[in-house]
Amino acid sequence: MITEMEFYSNVFDKFLETSNDVKEKESWKCKSIIELMNISKGRVNNIFCENGLRIIMDLSNNYYIFPHECESKSYIKLSKKEKKILFSILKKEFI
Repeated sequence: MITEMEFYSNVFDKFLETSNDVKEKESWKCKSIIELMNISKGRVNNIFCENGLRIIMDLSNNYYIFPHECESKSYIKLSKKEKKILFSILKKEFI
């Protein structure tokens, strides 16, 4: 099963691929919501679904992609040390 962190990382990586194209963003938003609904199906904790929807809607409505953001590393390609650092930063932000 995919973890919340992996889902958020995938959502953001795919969002960056839209390159500010309105049609691509709309398609990304729909696909991300469908993926979130499939992943959260059967989960007791609805907070994951709520937070996922907030992130998707916030990115699609309020976020402009700057070129330097497209050059970032994928979460999957980070070393264990880099993942720990990233996870601790995100944990402070969301918990």
